[in-house]
Amino acid sequence: MKKGIIYLPFLTILFSTLMVKAQTEKSIDFKDVSFKEAKELAKQTGKLIFIDGYTTWCMPCKKMDKTVFTVDSVYEFYNKNFINFKSDMEKGEGIDLKNIYEVKSFPTYLFVNAKGELVHRASGLMPGNEFIKEGEIALHPSDSYVAWKN
Repeated sequence: MKKGIIYLPFLTILFSTLMVKAQTEKSIDFKDVSFKEAKELAKQTGKLIFIDGYTTWCMPCKKMDKTVFTVDSVYEFYNKNFINFKSDMEKGEGIDLKNIYEVKSFPTYLFVNAKGELVHRASGLMPGNEFIKEGEIALHPSDSYVAWKN
């Protein structure tokens, strides 16, 4: 019985610490809206939409979620400059987005305007500073993938 009494305070402290950490961890603020609603938000704010195209089985996608999207400079930059939208490319409207934007690998990052027109795209696992650079390129369309492709 004494062992149970000793472990209880330890477990309570451990659980409380984990809960505080989970509540204070910040990340890119992905809007829980449809793509149509994201386009409307983009129209209202004058911002581009950043689409994180992922799949549930994609390990680089999971790593980006945990190690890049949670970096202060990354989430501050993306939250300030974009309407952030996350879409599983194998479910729901993600399937349509995958086809419309010809997504072939994961993760794929799409930057689109309020009309849904592709402005820039990038893909793959990358460090935070490179991920911010991709966002900066999207904000300057003449430097983007789409401008280069055209």
